[in-house]
Amino acid sequence: MDAEKSLVIKRKIFYEMFQHCMQEHPLSACGILAGIGERAELLEKLSSVAEQSAAEVDSIRGARTRLEERGVKPFAHFRSHFSGTAVPTLDELDSFTDPELLLVIVSLQDGGVPMAKAYDVSDGRAIAVRIEIE
Repeated sequence: MDAEKSLVIKRKIFYEMFQHCMQEHPLSACGILAGIGERAELLEKLSSVAEQSAAEVDSIRGARTRLEERGVKPFAHFRSHFSGTAVPTLDELDSFTDPELLLVIVSLQDGGVPMAKAYDVSDGRAIAVRIEIE
């Protein structure tokens, strides 16, 4: 029986991710959560985008390569939704091609109070993953 997947994020990094998303509004903020052990202890901010694009996918690949060269393990790609829920769009599911990374969606819809949800994306399907804050 497989253990339930989870994404463990250091509290400071979790709040830094929210802050980055709020600062980039109305553009969609994005970045990578990474770490050395099994906990995300580092946030790599990427250029904000108006919508999901090939340039964002290339930016993620480049950031992932730089992190891995430094001995840091990427865990998840995050992006913000400023006019929707914390559920991936069909475009995000179609363009998310890295099965080793989780996808974190930060929603800023609910009166500016951010909410984050993590997903394991495979074959255009998203399976919810528990987020643990330490």
